[in-house]
This record gives sequence, structure tokens and C-alpha cells, in this order.
Amino acid sequence: NRDFGPSYAYSETLDVLNQAIENHQLVEIDYYSANQGEFTTRKVKPENIERKSGTPYLNAFCYLRKADRVFKLSRIKNIKIVGRKKK
Repeated sequence: NRDFGPSYAYSETLDVLNQAIENHQLVEIDYYSANQGEFTTRKVKPENIERKSGTPYLNAFCYLRKADRVFKLSRIKNIKIVGRKKK
């Protein structure tokens, strides 16, 4: 079920991400991997949001891959705050 495209609403995702970045919180996302053709649930530590050619991307540390990753916002299906970053 890929209901992404121009009509995909980023506002809720952006609100949650901005809150998480500001408060150093972790989020859990359901992310569509175009390479694998499926969703994976990932816990990430959001760092910032940037636009490339008008498309918003999230820069974050991914605990599943144990590396910094870039996530296209239009591929995030669900998002929720799951806790604070350990110092």
C-alpha cells in the first residue's frame, strides 16, 4: 500500500520531527524502503530536516542500521515519539 505522492501530507510528520529534534527525543518510524519494496520499523534519533530540490529529507541516526541515514519524508508512513536520547 503506497499512498505517497504529491498529496501526501507532511505536516504531522514535520510537527513530530521538529518536536523530537528540539527536545532530543527518539522517534519510531515505519519507513518504506524502495530497494527492498517493503516497510521497516526503525527507531531513529532525528538530527535535522533539509530540502533537496524542494523535497524534504530527515537526517537521523538509525538504530537498526547503527549508522547515520537520510530518510525521504514521503516514505515515512507512521511516526511516534518513543523516548529521550541517552546522554
